[in-house]
Amino acid sequence: MQYFDDYPLWFRTIDNAFRRLFDFMDEFVSHFEVLMHKTARRIKKYGDKIEDFFFKYLYKKMRYIAFPGSFIFVKIWEIYKDLYIEPDLLKQDGVHIVMATMRQGKSSVVFQTVEELHKETGYGAYISAKIEKAKQDSKGNYFNHKYFSWDNIIGIKDFNDKKIGYQKARFNGHLFPNRVYEEMGRFLNPRENRNRNYMIYFKVIIDDMLIYGHEDTKRIYLISQLTTDIQFTKVATYIHIPHMIKGVNYFRWLKNGKFERVPLKWKMKTYVPDMDGRMTLIKRWTKRVDMDILDGFETHAEKHHRSSIPYLR
Repeated sequence: MQYFDDYPLWFRTIDNAFRRLFDFMDEFVSHFEVLMHKTARRIKKYGDKIEDFFFKYLYKKMRYIAFPGSFIFVKIWEIYKDLYIEPDLLKQDGVHIVMATMRQGKSSVVFQTVEELHKETGYGAYISAKIEKAKQDSKGNYFNHKYFSWDNIIGIKDFNDKKIGYQKARFNGHLFPNRVYEEMGRFLNPRENRNRNYMIYFKVIIDDMLIYGHEDTKRIYLISQLTTDIQFTKVATYIHIPHMIKGVNYFRWLKNGKFERVPLKWKMKTYVPDMDGRMTLIKRWTKRVDMDILDGFETHAEKHHRSSIPYLR
């Protein structure tokens, strides 16, 4: 103490002040810890009751009180999420199988997708059916996509006294990196997989699909009402099942005055297949309809296949 007393008075005054401050802080922390322990015990005791009151009573009342403003907010959030947050799985690279019954929008959802890809990238698609209506500009009619016939792709030749299929033309992935195979079940029905004509087409198509990525093709869309051959399923990256929702498009009605039910959106289920052909659901999502695009979709593109057959009398 004698050594400490030798320090100037101002130094000892500051030192004593800091000692009192540290003693106060120690006492404060001690009381604070006791208070926190008591509070934690009370929260644990009454927490369930508070949670029930808030979520089962108060939160429900708040939701109804906020109507209709909350309804508008939720709808705006859904649209924003669909357009800007959720990735469009139909635009991912790979082989896409799109299956659905008639009038569920399997062809239209693919058409809108390849039209969107054309706007985003400048590249169109090879399409095996005339599902695109002609567009017009100052120079006349034009198309964003290229129609092709399987007869121009697949040839038949004799080999060891039997007919086999071969690929007599190939797709140019540099110009059209996307392909759409429309209504594959029409000529590749799995029930006829032992039929000679089935094997002629199937072998060429599956061989081409196995190496499509080496020829700058980004995406292949295989559309069918029927369950596809198990070999196609094993090659697929995604399997999509759309369900079209129709209703009155308010803004379209404001624009053209036609009070009509039109496609509004597709409810999508997307699966990923494994090598055994089993499918795992990875996502339920929504793709909204762009009627400016679907106005250019030819709904009855396949009707010409039966035009030569006479009507029943």
